[in-house]
Amino acid sequence: MLERYQAEVSAVSAADSPSGQMPLYPNENELRAQIAVVANNTVTTWLEELGSDAVGFALFGPAFFFAWIHLVVSIQLIENASPSHPPNSLRIKLLLMMMGCFGQNTASLDGLDDLPDDIKAYANNWKSTCDPLDLSDQFWAIIKTPIDKSLEDMGRVAKEAVRDWKYVNNQAKIINPLRELVIHGIPPNEIIDFENKSFDYPGMIHILNAGWQVLLTEMERFAQTFGKDYKTNKIAIKEMLNSIILKAVELDNIRRICQGIE
Repeated sequence: MLERYQAEVSAVSAADSPSGQMPLYPNENELRAQIAVVANNTVTTWLEELGSDAVGFALFGPAFFFAWIHLVVSIQLIENASPSHPPNSLRIKLLLMMMGCFGQNTASLDGLDDLPDDIKAYANNWKSTCDPLDLSDQFWAIIKTPIDKSLEDMGRVAKEAVRDWKYVNNQAKIINPLRELVIHGIPPNEIIDFENKSFDYPGMIHILNAGWQVLLTEMERFAQTFGKDYKTNKIAIKEMLNSIILKAVELDNIRRICQGIE
């Protein structure tokens, strides 16, 4: 087993060596000690990355997960582990756990139960990529095992750390009306309840979540608003959606400045 770890130990040790070469190990105990150093450093950096992911989801809700998936998975492999970053499958599992995809637990954010079925289905489709995890490299697999068992606690701590700013989903009263505005080409900056004759402003977080939900599930309806066929104009239609959400975020920033909201 030690031989399998030596490549990873060499990479880290060479970086710290003045000559840039792997130091020679006179005995097995010294090699074991070096492996322990590499493992401890790796666990620390992995926990930092996962903690950042947990806080991001606690702040922005599902929008953070959707943005993270589109960015990271497009440029890295699911099991792309390194001394500085945990495998993407482990990060996906943490975010899905906070989304409630592994059942209700202390890591799940409150209020996610009323997410639309199509959004829940999209999230659950990613479950198969991370549960169960199967790392081909046994070195990373051994390091992952204790971290995997602490993901729920990590999500719970992140929720508590950002309690005053935590994303709170209100699908029926906030996100659904904003989705309809976006689908009809209107920046989602107002929530109008015609039945109760009430008016309110959404926050930037809800604007982003509404935009992502439209991107994932309503692009054909959005394209029809402009007389377009989404299947043959995907790039152009996505750019139109992006411009509407950017405009909404800019208007929200202007409103907050004018109202003196930090």
